[in-house]
Amino acid sequence: GEIESDTVFNTRLPWFIASGEGDGCVESTARYDLANLATHEFGHTYGLDHPANARWETMYAFGFTGETLKRSLGAGDTDGHAAGLPRDRAAGESRIAEVQVGTAATGL
Repeated sequence: GEIESDTVFNTRLPWFIASGEGDGCVESTARYDLANLATHEFGHTYGLDHPANARWETMYAFGFTGETLKRSLGAGDTDGHAAGLPRDRAAGESRIAEVQVGTAATGL
């Protein structure tokens, strides 16, 4: 089926678009990576919730400045997504797409 969703990002927060995930953090900035937090927010669209005590998972309840590790789903994220799917799709047929953020997002 189709899923339709709107996501709004607060323009009062300092945003940037990191060149990649790197080691999971860009220590030299006090801004939020758009792709990092967008991946988390889009996870809610797929029915994922915040895990308890899972700091390294994309769906962890908090995001931090400079953080990029949430651009990739952790094992708990993919397990949680698969658990919510019908059995015939849980084997990996359905995947949450990687977030591709281009220059159109500049200025947030």
